[in-house]
Amino acid sequence: MQTPADEADSRRNQILEAAAGVFLRYGYARTTMNDIASAVGCSRTLLYVSFANKEAVFEAMVLRASAQAFAAIRDALPSIGSLEARLMFVCEEWMAKRYDLLKAYPDAKDLFDLSFSAVKKMYVEFQDLLFELLNEANPSAGLSCTTRELALCITYALRGFKEMSFDSDEFRRLIRIQVRLVVCAVGRPAQRRADRRKAVGQQDPRLR
Repeated sequence: MQTPADEADSRRNQILEAAAGVFLRYGYARTTMNDIASAVGCSRTLLYVSFANKEAVFEAMVLRASAQAFAAIRDALPSIGSLEARLMFVCEEWMAKRYDLLKAYPDAKDLFDLSFSAVKKMYVEFQDLLFELLNEANPSAGLSCTTRELALCITYALRGFKEMSFDSDEFRRLIRIQVRLVVCAVGRPAQRRADRRKAVGQQDPRLR
């Protein structure tokens, strides 16, 4: 038997599931609480029991979708080997698929509007994940920037690509170029260290 709290959570998730489709079709500005209530199949009164206003629904919907997406990405990452492949997977799953959504639903651009706090949090989580992956390669040892700054540069680059790309193929090609540039830059310090160790080992057999 469901408790009142369980029923409230179930109703809330049902609302957010339906609201996602409404916001995709109409965008934030054109969506009304009546639209959401109609999609859910409930009264406005019941809708307001769960959410104070449209912004609250939108913010909760974005955070829920973001949490689901990042959970799936993190679950898949352990099976992906190289840094380049891992970065490409994250950028593809998180950014490229959202680009495809925007092409299919132009009014869904609000999902990337940084004036919403939930969207800002979504981008911060994306940057944090890039930071984790890049930090494993220790790039700051040979670059004039921090790992955090490198993750931020990737994020800003992808936002620019999203605005300027003509289609999905071009967007993904630009992502691949950006990732390869970053991986090359990150790999050079490590390669130089390996070359130095090799050179030292050749000079002193004990260090081989």
